[in-house]
Amino acid sequence: MLDSSPNQCLAVSTSPATSQTFVPDTFVPMYALPAEITLFTQYALKSKAYIEFGCGGSTFLLCYLTQAQIFSVESNPAFINELSQNSLIQNALAHNRLRFYPINIGEVQKWGFPKDESQRHSFPLYSQSIFVSLDSTLRSQIDTIFIDGRFRVACALNAILYCPQSIIIIHDFFNRPHYHILLDFLECIDSANSLGIFQAKPTPDKQAILKLLEHYQFDPM
Repeated sequence: MLDSSPNQCLAVSTSPATSQTFVPDTFVPMYALPAEITLFTQYALKSKAYIEFGCGGSTFLLCYLTQAQIFSVESNPAFINELSQNSLIQNALAHNRLRFYPINIGEVQKWGFPKDESQRHSFPLYSQSIFVSLDSTLRSQIDTIFIDGRFRVACALNAILYCPQSIIIIHDFFNRPHYHILLDFLECIDSANSLGIFQAKPTPDKQAILKLLEHYQFDPM
């Protein structure tokens, strides 16, 4: 799920994306600038084991272009249900190549933001539960992590802790100073517009990361 305004983005689709109700046999739109989509695809094509925070067009592209194992975290179960109407997504689910991880952070509004803090105690699950649920062998095989949903800083911090070998892709990074605290722990190796491609810096300060998580695991930005 990309929280960019559709009228400022490119929808990659074989038909106009007039709503979020997906036609079963068409492309699912990915909302991003052309250069961002190109760069995302360049790195996604190399993936064998992939985690994403926020499902949507990225999920479709991974299913369409790769044979990667896909683990997709999403806070909006209705969006998962809509996406699952697509035949390519259905096929990936049926063959256990795609697994959705719906996280209950309470009632959500546009782009999966929690409507209120009634489920605040569950907020940390969004950024951490996928890593805890995978065994250590599988975690070591994760090569690409796309962060484009909620709790983005916490997702990146947990990615560094649990999968430091992975390429970490963050959308809307450069136009949101709120995320730039991550540059203490990440090295940018490629970029296009607001999309950044990162690797964890050697020997990250784990205690500093854990301290930041105390705050950012509750921050849905």
